[in-house]
Amino acid sequence: MYLKLRRNYVLPTALALALTAISVSAAAVQKFDAKISGAMTKAGVEKLGDGTYKLMRLPEKVEVVKILVRFSDKKALDGIRSAGGTVNSVFGNIATVAIPATALGTLVSMDEIQYIEAERAAPLRLNSSVPATRASLLRSGISPDLTGATGAGVIVGIVDDGIDFRHRSFRNPDGSTRLLALWDQRAAGAAGSPPTGFNYGGECTVQMLNDAINGTGGCTQPSTGNHGTHVAGIAAGNGQQTGNGQAAYRFVGMAPKADILSSNSIAGGLGGNTPVLDGIAWMKAKAAALGKPLVVNLSLGSYFGARDGTSNYEQALSNAGGPGVVITSAAGNEGGDNIVALGKISASQTVATTFRWATTIKADQQIEIWYPGVNQYAVKLTGPNGCEMPDFVVAGTSRTFNLPCGIIEVTSTAPQANNDDRQILVSFSRITSNVTGFQGNWTYELRGDVVATPDTDFFLICGEDSGGLIFTSNTYPGFTLGILTDTSTPTRTISVASYNTNFSWQTAGGAPNTPSNYNHGAISNVSTFSSRGPRRNCSNLAKCPPVMKPEIAAPGAMIMSALGQDAKTPSSPETVEADGHHVAYNGTSMATPHLTGAIALMLQKNPTLTPEQVKQILFQTVQTNGFTTGLPTFNPASPLMPASTNNNWGYGILDAQAAVNAVPASGGGTPTTNPYTGLWWNAPANSESGWGMSLTQRGSILFMAWYTYDSSGAPVWYVITNCPVVGTSCSGDIFSVSGGVPVTVPWNNPTLSVLPVGRGTFAFADASNGVFTYTLNGVAGVKNITRQVFVASGTPPAVDYTSLYWAAPANSESGWGVSLTQQFGIIFVALYTYDANRKPIWYVVTNCPVVGNGCTGQLFQVNGGRIPTDAWGSPALNVQPVGNMTLSFTDASNGTMSFTINGVAGSKVITKQIF
Repeated sequence: MYLKLRRNYVLPTALALALTAISVSAAAVQKFDAKISGAMTKAGVEKLGDGTYKLMRLPEKVEVVKILVRFSDKKALDGIRSAGGTVNSVFGNIATVAIPATALGTLVSMDEIQYIEAERAAPLRLNSSVPATRASLLRSGISPDLTGATGAGVIVGIVDDGIDFRHRSFRNPDGSTRLLALWDQRAAGAAGSPPTGFNYGGECTVQMLNDAINGTGGCTQPSTGNHGTHVAGIAAGNGQQTGNGQAAYRFVGMAPKADILSSNSIAGGLGGNTPVLDGIAWMKAKAAALGKPLVVNLSLGSYFGARDGTSNYEQALSNAGGPGVVITSAAGNEGGDNIVALGKISASQTVATTFRWATTIKADQQIEIWYPGVNQYAVKLTGPNGCEMPDFVVAGTSRTFNLPCGIIEVTSTAPQANNDDRQILVSFSRITSNVTGFQGNWTYELRGDVVATPDTDFFLICGEDSGGLIFTSNTYPGFTLGILTDTSTPTRTISVASYNTNFSWQTAGGAPNTPSNYNHGAISNVSTFSSRGPRRNCSNLAKCPPVMKPEIAAPGAMIMSALGQDAKTPSSPETVEADGHHVAYNGTSMATPHLTGAIALMLQKNPTLTPEQVKQILFQTVQTNGFTTGLPTFNPASPLMPASTNNNWGYGILDAQAAVNAVPASGGGTPTTNPYTGLWWNAPANSESGWGMSLTQRGSILFMAWYTYDSSGAPVWYVITNCPVVGTSCSGDIFSVSGGVPVTVPWNNPTLSVLPVGRGTFAFADASNGVFTYTLNGVAGVKNITRQVFVASGTPPAVDYTSLYWAAPANSESGWGVSLTQQFGIIFVALYTYDANRKPIWYVVTNCPVVGNGCTGQLFQVNGGRIPTDAWGSPALNVQPVGNMTLSFTDASNGTMSFTINGVAGSKVITKQIF
């Protein structure tokens, strides 16, 4: 992997004490979730006395399971393939994998694999709504000849149940397709061949789509149910389709000239969330190849899983975002449904919660709870028709009960590696197609065998919507809180709530209709169905820093958009518009594409915006109305969690016009100076001597090199290679790099391992002070930082060599760098390279006096510091001289770095790194 190094690095100390998290011993941590535990049991994989897992018996049928794997080293991917698995897509350190269940024990035993998570279900979740966002004020002209903010040059990705590509809203005026490609991920019936890098489904090219439109073969129709077609129409439809004598272009979407990519990821027997990630990976590859920005719409998601930002699925979605790649997500539609039960539990107490299995339920069901890992709960269920578990299932065990009504499986885990929480999953399976034995009233008993955390809440969830199990006790009064989808809870996706806008339409039957006929609440208020926050907190807040969700609201009640030719007959024909080609739907699924289209307009103006930049602009430009009381104010210094939160609206109502107008053109603006370039450390100055960070700013992009220590006290460094500055802040991914060779050894193209290990955000108070907020390897922290002043005064230099340098010619030895900070006549040098074991190491020259066109100084290695996530305290630093360095410059951008390190001499021709 190619990596550009741009500048020096410092890591902040952890907030472990402030977060008051109760730790769980590493030995007790479980590397897989409850579903993986059940899958291993069924496959004959058992845990041995030494803690390893082994295949002890062959099952009658070997099932291939779809999983998400978090890894610490890319060697894990080779191990997965060697075990018979297929690696489909990779997002940083998360991979989607298909593997025989019999091989799961092999994966669990691999040191490079940190956590394994089973695939979960991914349920699906304009005429006045687009003007309500003020997007129509950003363009002029008459359709189809619109100018201004139209989304031109931007790709809108629709990951859903497919799209009716024949609908003229997704075609150009000449009738040709607006789609760049379509991936039908169904196992059967897909046209074309699988996309590059995948082994399932079929990709429809532009030619195949146009052939199908012209009736000469090509792509088969992949839309199943019209959800994706409707969503795409809101985000990017051009309004061209009409009928029954009605005028065209009455239902123009948010970004009517955007390009479109569509994947059928959740229909035709797919249903799980790994195809969702694969669809995003495919879209990112397409966008990168075309050099276009991408905004992906996820009007889907599950209410099961951790939903605290720590699951592999959530981390993969966060890893997927980046410069020019933004993901939006639906908060959910169960604000008024009793699918959550909650209460408090204390030691030795048994709390009973009741739920109902209705006669209309025909499918298998489940109930899930996540709770602090230092606690231990036992569970027992009692139902109708003699369906009662004989005793409690205690923490850390799994049992299967064959009862008269059917099969109940209970999997209770140890504390899990991602969040230190325990999980209990109760699954109901039918013996036959007759499920009447399950129907009736049930009791779920939770017993607190160990409750180490005082005043502890429990939170049960029993379904995806009101069509499944329903709790009849311990429910929220009024609206259900904390029931957000697992696509909206990742830290970097943008979670969208729904509010009601006023719109009336003429139905296909000739009668008028309005949203007020559908009981979704008052016009201009949050929709009654819109899911409320907050995001669930895990028991170790260092691994799940609190984030306000949802974050913004957009129109989502009775939204008129495209009606596909293969759509199911609407249960309410009066929702079909008079032209016969548009239909009104409800949901945060409809609110989300309004935001998706608005972001496409923002990316049209600035294609390099990051998710963090997009969020800051959106949240600082919201609309308000008489219902939006108690809204928080976005603070760049605390971008994840405002001082006060709003579980209904987030920061407020989407204002596309204000957001686009606030977007600085061309990469966030190009400052004439580079105000943040230099050497930084902890504030107040000298309070934590021994670590530092070098920042190099070029235009609106900031590069960080952070030099700190690992758990043994040995030096280690991290980098942020792309931190786009908007206003006075920036955010970027933190990377760890290994695999290089020592600077004293010929480079010879080493194979670098570049892994994302977290995120960092800078919020600057001025040119010399700021706050660095970060997450590193799942642990959060914050540092007040200030410029390090090592020379207070002197004669200004004729040439200032402060900058980031690397080997010349540029790109010849990507993967190491040297940062220089000059203050008057002294240069501070930070060299980040690799040791003999190809692990990262750094050296410093703290005093290199400039004489003529160069300087010479003593080179030091520092050991004994704290890892950034530990309290700094007063570490016993060991500062050892290891050699000398001489810098000789031919001009302000080029020179030679000569050195001796531990008795080995070397020399590098260096040049300023331009990024």
